[in-house]
Amino acid sequence: MNTSPILVAFEFLWAELGPDLGGLVSACREHPAEQQTSWPVVTWQEQTSSDKTGIGDIRHLTHVDVLVRAVGKNATTVDLADAAQEIDERVHGATCVPTPSGEMLAATRLQPFILVEESDGTQYRHLGGIYRFTVA
Repeated sequence: MNTSPILVAFEFLWAELGPDLGGLVSACREHPAEQQTSWPVVTWQEQTSSDKTGIGDIRHLTHVDVLVRAVGKNATTVDLADAAQEIDERVHGATCVPTPSGEMLAATRLQPFILVEESDGTQYRHLGGIYRFTVA
């Protein structure tokens, strides 16, 4: 049984999204995005995880819920739509993908995600989804 299911989900994202989502963004990375100098970017961060156990508390698999989104600095939601769509096409529905730390059995989008935030007078828009990774 994998002792690092979050790492499996993150390794899958690194491999599947690549360094720049096929040229749609300047970078793909773990959160936070605010350190970027070139925009938009794709970031992800774990939201929650839960182990699924059987008889005798033997862990069979883990669900790892991860927020994956395109982030734009002073961008519109429309500016991020292609990147968000590409994320969804690459992640949702993926099955049985081995990673260096274990196997990602399935990826499913749980819900879409949109956010507008402001920091020091600069707007950051986020568009993507929360995905559940089932990891063995």
